[in-house]
Amino acid sequence: MRAHAQEKATFAFDKLYKYIKMDHYSLVCAMHFGNTSSGIAYSLKREYCDDPMRITVPDWNAPSSVQISYKTPTTILLDSERKFVAFGYEAESKYAEFAEDEEHDEYFLCRRFKMLLNNTMRREEHGLQMTAKIADITEKKEMLAIDIFSLSIKYFRDLMVYTVDKKGIGVKTTDIRWVLTVPAMWSDPAKQFMTEAAERAGIPRANLVLALESEAASIYCSRLLVTSTELDETDDIFGDGKKYLIIAAKGEVVVFTVHEVTKDHHLKELAKASSGDCGGTCVDNDYKNTLTEILGEDFLEEFRLKYTGEYIELFQDFEMKKRTPLSENQTMITMRIPGMLSGFYEERKNQKLKEAFKNSTYNKSTRFEGDKVRITPALMKCFFASACVGIVDHVRDLLLEKLKHHKIDTIIMVGGFSESPILQAHIRSEFPDHRVVVPKEARLAVLRGAVLFGHNPSIISERMAKGSHGIASF
Repeated sequence: MRAHAQEKATFAFDKLYKYIKMDHYSLVCAMHFGNTSSGIAYSLKREYCDDPMRITVPDWNAPSSVQISYKTPTTILLDSERKFVAFGYEAESKYAEFAEDEEHDEYFLCRRFKMLLNNTMRREEHGLQMTAKIADITEKKEMLAIDIFSLSIKYFRDLMVYTVDKKGIGVKTTDIRWVLTVPAMWSDPAKQFMTEAAERAGIPRANLVLALESEAASIYCSRLLVTSTELDETDDIFGDGKKYLIIAAKGEVVVFTVHEVTKDHHLKELAKASSGDCGGTCVDNDYKNTLTEILGEDFLEEFRLKYTGEYIELFQDFEMKKRTPLSENQTMITMRIPGMLSGFYEERKNQKLKEAFKNSTYNKSTRFEGDKVRITPALMKCFFASACVGIVDHVRDLLLEKLKHHKIDTIIMVGGFSESPILQAHIRSEFPDHRVVVPKEARLAVLRGAVLFGHNPSIISERMAKGSHGIASF
C-alpha cells in the first residue's frame, strides 16, 4: 500500500515536469512569519524535479539554551529614525545590550508583531487598513504595520539574495519565485496588505505567490508519506479519496482544515478553514499569570521594561520545556531564571525571591532554588488545560458533528505547538478511534509546504468559496 501511494505520488509529479520546465523561474524561496517565530526555506527548480523534498531550511544563530533553531523570533529592531537594525534573535540580543547600557529608549523593538496585527484586524470594522499601527514592546511608541512587515520581508529577501551569491548558486534575483504564507482565516484586504508589503520590500508582484498556511502544511504532509514508525505498513493516509483533518497548532491561533486527496493526487478542501484562540500562547499566558500571582503584576511589568532582555529570557527556557517529554517518574521540571530577577526582586520588595515562592498559593507545586524555578508536572499540565480543552472542543465539533458524514479517521498535527508531548497525548486520549499523526519537525511543515506550493501552485485543486456552501475551482 505504501509503495503504491509513493508510485501514485511520483506519477502525479512526473506529469508536472513539462509544466515546471516551461515555467520561468529557477528557485523558490518561501517566507513564513509566525505569531512567535519566523523563517525561510528554499529549493532550486532542477533539484525539485529530481527530489521535491530536497528543501533547504537555514538555521539561526540562537542562544545556547535554544540549541539548533530553524526559526527565529518574530521580532524586529529599528533605530530612532525607524531604520532597520536587526531581526529575530539578533534583534532581541542587541536590544538587551542597549538596555544594559540604558541606551534602549530611542530604539523600537517589536515582538510577535504578526500576533499584534491579528489583534488589530479584529478591532478594524472593515478589515485591515493600510493605516493600521502596531506598538513596540514598551507600548509607548507606534509604527505603521505595513512598514514593519515590509522591512521584515526585505530582511528575508536580502538574506536569500545574499545566500544565493555566497553559495554561488547561480540564480538571478529576477528568477526567484517568492512565496509568502498567510493564515487561511485572513480576509482579502489582509492578503492585499501582505502583497503591498512585499512589493515595498522589492518583490515584484509577478514573482510573488501567497500560500495559505494550512494548505502548505497539508501539501508537505501529503508528500512526506510518513514513516512506518508512525503508521502501520498497510496504512495509506494519502491514497485516492482519503480524508483527514489538519490541526495547525502554532502561537496564538490554531487553524483546523479538512482535505481530501483527489485521483490525480491533488488536494481538495472539504470545509472552510476554522480557527480558535487556543494556541501555544495560551500556555505561555497561564505560566505568566502564575508568575504574576507570585511576584506581583507591578513588579513583573517594571522588570519587563527595565530588563527587557532578561524578561524575554525568562520565557525562552519555558518554551523549550513545553516541547520536552515528561518521564514516567519525573517529580519536578526545572527552568532557569535570569540572574537579574532575584536581585531586582529583593531590591524592590525587600524580600528574597525564594520567600515569595514559599509564601505563595503555589508553594506545594513550585519552589525557587539558586537561579532556577522548579515546578511539578501536574502544574505544567495545568498550564496546558485551557489550550487543550479549546482544541479538543473544536475537533469534536468538526469530526463528530459538522463533518461526521465524511467519516474522517485521521488527524494530522503540525506547527510548533503540535510538538508538545502533553498536547499530543491529550489529543490521542480524547480521540482514541482516530489515527493521530505528528510528522517529524512539525514546526517546519508550513515553511516546507510553502516551497512545494511555490513549485506547483495547482496542487490545491478545490477550495471552499467564501460566503457560499459550494466549492470553487480554479
